[in-house]
Amino acid sequence: MDNRYVDFHSHTTRSDGKYTPDELVKLADEAGIGVLALTDHNCLSPDNLAELEESTGKRVHLIPGCEVSCSYTFQDGTSKEIHIVTLMYDLPSVHLARIVEKNNQDREGYVSAILKRLREECGIELGTYQELQKENKGSTYIGRMHVAQKLKNLGYVSSVDEAFDIYIGEFGEKRAYVKSPIQYVPLREAVEAAIADHAVPVLAHLYFYNLDKAGEEELLSAFTRYVGKYGCMETAYARYSQEQRDNLAKYAARYGLGISAASDFHGQEETISLDNRFPDSFYKSILSRKALYTQAE
Repeated sequence: MDNRYVDFHSHTTRSDGKYTPDELVKLADEAGIGVLALTDHNCLSPDNLAELEESTGKRVHLIPGCEVSCSYTFQDGTSKEIHIVTLMYDLPSVHLARIVEKNNQDREGYVSAILKRLREECGIELGTYQELQKENKGSTYIGRMHVAQKLKNLGYVSSVDEAFDIYIGEFGEKRAYVKSPIQYVPLREAVEAAIADHAVPVLAHLYFYNLDKAGEEELLSAFTRYVGKYGCMETAYARYSQEQRDNLAKYAARYGLGISAASDFHGQEETISLDNRFPDSFYKSILSRKALYTQAE
């Protein structure tokens, strides 16, 4: 890779990112990234990965990816939305395609409910779901990030993070929070589909789920059972401190999981960039898990 870097978690306008796939790949090239995964929410990678690679003189190698939303019910009965990044799946990815199709049902109703609560309880008019679609041409997935960005654009908040903290996030003031009515597939079902398509399933951003230590251990135990020898977890995540990254690396080692690196770049926030300089040791870890499929045949 000529000392270029890697990033296995990024978003484009195909879900809730700011840049189109070709724009994002160009930015990655400029940032010195040699291996990149476009992992849009519940949206498989675009069909033209080879063409996008060619546009950079093949300096950027693109691997298939998707961030899949799942549900997991803990022993205490609490259900949480968990995200799994699926990498390097075989094409065509028949099983994962069915999963993302299930996950995208009734998205219009969910986002419309958020817009209604903003309107009726906060006095904030952002328009309709259809208007958001028109404003975000090319996106196959309209979600909370689009709402947060519009709140910022209209001056109601100073950042996307603030929009989540005050209005629409699961944690914080929750002034216009709406519990998602979308029935995301169970974690186990998503992992089984990933493995059926020979993907490397990666547990994304563990600290995102606001779990206590026991909850983290329970989730990691379940995930490890489901993925067997093929799984990884994000240990280098752009928003996390070095102490948090070190703790995640210890978790990965203890549970026998590979490691992955993630900017979770959407493009809306200046503080989340592609310039994270994740080394190719993360790519080697993912490749080693992918190779296990061949060895099993």
